[in-house]
Amino acid sequence: NTIIRLYFYKVFPFFLLISFMKIRILIFSLLFLCWNNLNEDTRIELLFNSPISFDSPKKQSSSKVGKSLLNLIDGANNTIHFAIYGMRNQPKILDALIRAKKRGVSILGVVDKDIYNNNYYSDTNELIKLIDYIKSDYDSDIKNAGFVKEYNYKPYWGKPSGFNGPPSIVGYSIDDKTAIISVQASKEKISFTGDIMHNKFFVFDNEIIWTGSTNISDSGTGGYNANVSALIKSKEIASLYIEEFNQMYYQGKYHNSKRVSSNLIKYNKNSDVNVYFSPQTKVLSDKIIPLIEASTESINVSVFFLTHKDVTGALIEAKRRG
Repeated sequence: NTIIRLYFYKVFPFFLLISFMKIRILIFSLLFLCWNNLNEDTRIELLFNSPISFDSPKKQSSSKVGKSLLNLIDGANNTIHFAIYGMRNQPKILDALIRAKKRGVSILGVVDKDIYNNNYYSDTNELIKLIDYIKSDYDSDIKNAGFVKEYNYKPYWGKPSGFNGPPSIVGYSIDDKTAIISVQASKEKISFTGDIMHNKFFVFDNEIIWTGSTNISDSGTGGYNANVSALIKSKEIASLYIEEFNQMYYQGKYHNSKRVSSNLIKYNKNSDVNVYFSPQTKVLSDKIIPLIEASTESINVSVFFLTHKDVTGALIEAKRRG
């Protein structure tokens, strides 16, 4: 069987799985697939952003992914639902949302906040002020802060001198007599400041989805960083995004308090789509690592940071088996 799976984790909040015939391809990144065999009511288009032509973060939203989002906002007729990390230095996108609001489009949004009610991106509060109907995970973070215990584990391998954060240790065997031990820690002591609501998706008129790795920022939609976004036209897939959005917006369920809301969507005999949202779906352990372990020819990895020990270990084992 051909299996084409595209996964996102944490920073990558959406998971798309499509099964076809005769080829196996693993794409481990913030990626989508444009495939013509889906039914005529469904379209999936990939948008890659190359940072080569951008020498610094830009306010203009002039990247391919930025322009696509602007066009969708300006074309919305009835509703816009969005869940984004925040907003920074993207006045054209903010102005487009304001125009949509003025012409009667219902706009609901969710952003990230920490336990101090702050967001890393400088224009998030302005977005909240001007659009009105925007909520955050602040209350969820405050609730979770009461259950966080200080990290007191003292492993055999101590952290580097002068580093006060909790040590993270990874060990890998080279042969029967040799191993690599890596110990790392942050310079400053780490304390809980809130879980991160790191989604990046918009749903327009309950039918069109804009999603992927791109933040609404001068370095994201502004074009400075390499990113990929996808445009999906599908009422069925959009309904799953709206279900995920409603858990956060109306029920106040964020992070691990969200229920699993995945669903298999059948388009025809040869094409299925699965939708997964994190972190409630155990995508790394149940999806990505088994794919790495089953790979026989190649694995291509494109991520901002690789910090998961089990994924790293699975990749090392894959390299060893050739």
